[in-house]
Amino acid sequence: VYKRQLLGWTSGRGVLRELGAGLVGYLAGLPLLVGAAIITIVIVMVRQAMQKASGEPVTTPDNPIFDFVSKGSPLGLFLLFTLATLWAPLVEESVFRGAFYRHLRSRLHFVFAAIVSAVAFGVMHGYDFLLLLPVMSLGVTFALMREWRGSLIAPMFAHCLHNATILTLVLTALSILKD
Repeated sequence: VYKRQLLGWTSGRGVLRELGAGLVGYLAGLPLLVGAAIITIVIVMVRQAMQKASGEPVTTPDNPIFDFVSKGSPLGLFLLFTLATLWAPLVEESVFRGAFYRHLRSRLHFVFAAIVSAVAFGVMHGYDFLLLLPVMSLGVTFALMREWRGSLIAPMFAHCLHNATILTLVLTALSILKD
């Protein structure tokens, strides 16, 4: 039981309360995510303007998930949605907030532990460097929830909620564009 508690695999103050904290924490972290997304968009636009001005071909950062979603079969999309909304939050939160953040937290102030674990979380996603800031902002938000609650339920639920929301928006936008 003790090792499970160290990793955050506990019901905290009750599963429903932890799920509610995940929703509240996610909503509270949205300004950070939106700010990171805006900064990322500006950086990409500046890079593209510089490429255009220098005569280089204008490139956009690669996003393998977006590429898969735009070409995926219905079964592939179902599997991706399941992976992103169930498996990824469970595994990634266990690794990054349960083990890595807790390890860092035993040695660092929670702000530094949150930032370091968020950078690792972002880099692990394998996106183009310019696309990492929004993912890292989510990692900070999830780490702060872990610190606040002591349980992984809140960050897991927030992670699930985020991935489900983003995938639903992307799938909806692509289906509208195909029509």
